[in-house]
Amino acid sequence: MENLKCHVTLFFGDSLFDNGNNNNLSTLAKANYAPYGVDFSDGSTGRFSNGNNTADVIAKLLGFDDYIPTFNTAIATNNTLRGVNYASASAGIRNESGRLIDSG
Repeated sequence: MENLKCHVTLFFGDSLFDNGNNNNLSTLAKANYAPYGVDFSDGSTGRFSNGNNTADVIAKLLGFDDYIPTFNTAIATNNTLRGVNYASASAGIRNESGRLIDSG
């Protein structure tokens, strides 16, 4: 197990995994302001936590040195080879998922 190396990871999920994907979406489900990120080294990034979220912890356990970038960051920096975080708060498999807080 120690020789196992993960080279690429893709995250899909909701607010437990969202690391800032909702910042540029037309939605009320955002966490890029205080008090979110109060214990995170980069401050408020869009994570729905005060520090690392589930995706951050999993990436670290898989041996990644840095956080897996949001979709927008990965595309803008052409950095998709090590992984992309597609998670979006209020996401769900049903059409009505997030409808109560969605502005668009």
